[in-house]
This record gives sequence, C-alpha cells and structure tokens, in this order.
Amino acid sequence: MVRLNREKQEKSFDAVKMTREIRDQISCENQNMNAEEFKVYIKRMRSTGGNTPTVEEITDEVESVRSKRYARKSNDQDDTGHKSLD
Repeated sequence: MVRLNREKQEKSFDAVKMTREIRDQISCENQNMNAEEFKVYIKRMRSTGGNTPTVEEITDEVESVRSKRYARKSNDQDDTGHKSLD
C-alpha cells in the first residue's frame, strides 16, 4: 500500500467544528422542550434565518453534487472499481 505524505494545513475556517458547535448550542437550547415548544422554536429559527432553503432545495443540491462527484470517480475507475494506471 502506498501512503501519501500529506502535511496538515492550518485551516482558517473549520466547517465541521462550526457545525458541531451549532448542533451543541441548538441541543442545549431545546433539550427540555416538549413537541409543541420545539415546533414553535423551529418556526422562530426559520423566520429569522432570512432566505432559508427548503428541505427539498437542500436535497436537490446534495444530489446534484453527489452525482457530479461520483460520475467523475467512476470515469477514472476500471470495471473492478480500481483506478486505471494509464
């Protein structure tokens, strides 16, 4: 197996860290809410979010990115799923 020697680069923005922090904050804010209170919370959050995309819009975007990514990968691979050596 060939290992690539990759140097870790310092990130100016860490999306994973930010997502986890937001998730943790939301979890703390609504951990003691019942279902009705949670619905009101979500409605309030969406109303203050500006132009918030719908679930369908997010799903369409994710599917579009995935299809482009996997189409590119499959073009680089042979029938066994391995990259060609050309």
